[in-house]
Amino acid sequence: MNRIDSETKLHLAFIPVFIVAGLLFFWHVRTYKPRVNLSAFSTAPLEPSYDWGSHHLTLVIAERDGCPYCEASRPFYSSLLNLERTSAIKAHVIFLLPNDNREIVPDQAREDQIFTGDMERFGIKGTPTVLLVDESREIHAAWLGQLSARQEELLISAVH
Repeated sequence: MNRIDSETKLHLAFIPVFIVAGLLFFWHVRTYKPRVNLSAFSTAPLEPSYDWGSHHLTLVIAERDGCPYCEASRPFYSSLLNLERTSAIKAHVIFLLPNDNREIVPDQAREDQIFTGDMERFGIKGTPTVLLVDESREIHAAWLGQLSARQEELLISAVH
């Protein structure tokens, strides 16, 4: 009987440890923000075909064929184009594609908003990627992958 009591006490002692470990893990997952090395990206490959000085801020959205996250993000990209047209955001939206397949961009995108090029030359290794660039070609922020609702709000507030 004594042995069972001591084992039970030992097991009960680990319960608070597991609870604290679970809370720490949950906190880490909720607050984790991947660090993005902005110096890894380059705007040079779009020059001279894009005039960075014509807009105070530019959102560069990189997409590729067959990317399920790009497909899932398309409604948000459409809403960005609509916000730009109504002047609700202070950024010009352009799309960067690895090839000339214009079917993957939202229907509202104009021809002058679509660029093609080797994404590796931009430092883009995965899609979708969104870069926030100012008129002096300085990259201020980068969002990688499909954005959560909270990340979409943060992106819109960054260009509001």
